[in-house]
Amino acid sequence: MAGVMALINQKSAAAQGNPNKLLYTLAAEQSWASCSAKTVKATSNCVFNDINSGGNAMPCVSGSPYCTTLYSGDPAGILPGYSANVGYDAATGLGSLNVANVVNLWPTSTNSPVVSLAPTNLSYAATTVAIAAPTQSVTLKNTGKSALTLNGTGQGISITGANSTSFSQNNTCGASVAAGSSCVITVTFKPAAAGALVASLRVADNAFGSPQSVGLAGTGTAAAPVVTLSATALTFGSTIVGSSNTAPAVTLTNSGSGTLTISSIAITGTNAGSFSQTNNCGSSIAKGASCSITLTFKPLAVGALTASLGVTDNAAGSPQKISLSGTGATAASTTATYSPTSLTFAATNVGTTSTAQTVTLKNTGTAALSVTSIGLAGANITSFNASFGTCTAPVPAGSTCQLSISFAPSAKGAASATLSITDNATGSPQKITLSGTGQ
Repeated sequence: MAGVMALINQKSAAAQGNPNKLLYTLAAEQSWASCSAKTVKATSNCVFNDINSGGNAMPCVSGSPYCTTLYSGDPAGILPGYSANVGYDAATGLGSLNVANVVNLWPTSTNSPVVSLAPTNLSYAATTVAIAAPTQSVTLKNTGKSALTLNGTGQGISITGANSTSFSQNNTCGASVAAGSSCVITVTFKPAAAGALVASLRVADNAFGSPQSVGLAGTGTAAAPVVTLSATALTFGSTIVGSSNTAPAVTLTNSGSGTLTISSIAITGTNAGSFSQTNNCGSSIAKGASCSITLTFKPLAVGALTASLGVTDNAAGSPQKISLSGTGATAASTTATYSPTSLTFAATNVGTTSTAQTVTLKNTGTAALSVTSIGLAGANITSFNASFGTCTAPVPAGSTCQLSISFAPSAKGAASATLSITDNATGSPQKITLSGTGQ
């Protein structure tokens, strides 16, 4: 090495100081696969001929530190050492020198620019094809003693490699970077295809080891649709069998990056026949576009009814589903009871009117009950008076009202009549018998 450094010093016309950094920089620029010491040619451009097999094991005296004996009582053993591998290893370091190449490639001036790139690799998360991932940056620093030139012939910052079209760069470096200064290179990953994609950020300049490079890697994923539904469950409540109940439309949105292809929109499940749907979705939905699905509940039976709307498509999670539920109910009924069903008035002087008595009407149905008319029939209708009382308005289900009846005899003796009540309840008109005695 003293002789090698003497040649380098002679070429550079100056002492070089510690050569380690430049030796490792030269090593980083060569292809180890083509520099194996077993096969390398003397005319190669390898700086180091790589010793990549064997090891530096050596004999040792049994019992000495780290000495491994082969069998019990063996007076000698082996100090295992390290194995030689491709590239740098602890057995042979960087390998053996090709002295001519080392001297020829050594920089001629200690005042040269020196390039430092950080980081030396950029890796991007999986990104949809044609969509740009968040940018990442590389800092280029000139740690040397003279300006770094970037705009000479064959110089500059560029993207190279198998998938270079999937990466792009912008930088603040300009034509040169002064000694001790730095600039930023911003790299964008916008995959042009699906799969693993690699390239290199290449910096060609007037510094030793040019071109320097930063590895670029990312994965492109195929554009994919994503289905978003404005509702994933609809409850229709109680609906009379045979009648319809339509819910507000459900909006289906393709919030992904690819076209959504719809193969079917259908209702399935135990009570599928009680539900129906209409839609304007067609066979495909462009990214960012929406369509509407309208669902109707028309129960075929009484009781709790359930089903499911399924949208079968090319999005993840297909088929997307909307759960449907409702209750089939019997038709509303109007039934009523009247109490009492007969009234008897005490003896009352002719020409006077008795205290009124009431008949209570109770709505025992499920719909509002209305009394439309009341009338008297029989031999002595002029001796009785009847009025709607509190039954002038519709009576809600489960509620009551009272009719008012009084006795005003027009002659002596027994009197009778029938009160007829017309309403919208089953059995209308209802009959109440009336009797009293005039004196």
